[in-house]
Formats: sequence, structure tokens, C-alpha cells
Amino acid sequence: MLWFKEYLTKLKDNGVSIMMASHAIGELQDYITDYAILNNGSFVKKGKFNNNMEDGENRFKLIYNDNIKDIEKKFIELDNISIVDSEKGNNNIFVITTPISYKELTGVLYEKNIVPDNISEDKKSLEDIFIETVQ
Repeated sequence: MLWFKEYLTKLKDNGVSIMMASHAIGELQDYITDYAILNNGSFVKKGKFNNNMEDGENRFKLIYNDNIKDIEKKFIELDNISIVDSEKGNNNIFVITTPISYKELTGVLYEKNIVPDNISEDKKSLEDIFIETVQ
């Protein structure tokens, strides 16, 4: 398989376009720039893919150690920020998507007084995109 990965890297570096179908999504995501997802023989999603992120989308994981009242409501009120996943417990953990940068996001959260105790990039894999699309 190593020779094939080296071959794909060489093709990508030379700007060669190839089309392939595979169920080994995780193996291929380092070599692709565009993707199309088919379900039952029909295209259901297509897009650009770069550095494990969908084009134009940033994904962040926000952790709040303290319980902030109505935090989900505050997120919903924000433009360009969508909650993808949330987990309640000792910590309130939210995974959000937004087209704005890390720096812009921290400014917005500070302005709305919902600054997390920890914020990190949460990169979405091509497999994550596939699962979300065909569920």
C-alpha cells in the first residue's frame, strides 16, 4: 500500500486529477482536494476538502468548567455559529462550526460574556462528513 500512497502524492503534487471510488475514506483524505458522496447511486454531497476541513468551515471544541446559565441559548443568538454537538456533565462541552477565524471567535465570545475555559480546533475528517451526510 505504501507504493500507492507515494504514487497518489506524486500525482497530487503534479496537479493530476483522478477520480476513484473507495470505502477506505480515512486512507484517502490526505490525497484529495475535492470529494463527492454517493448514497444509493445518487450524489448527496460534494465539496472541497483541505487539511481535514471542509472548505470555508472552521470547527472548534469549547469547554466550560462552570455552568453558564442559558449558554446554548446564547450560542443560538450568535450569527455564523452552529452547535454540532454538546455534552453535559462536570464540564459543558460544545463542538461548533463557523466560517470565522479563531481570533474572531474569541472576540465574539468575549463580547457576549461566554468565554470558554478551553478552546481548540476540532478538525473534521472526511469520514465524519460522510457519516453526517448519509445518516
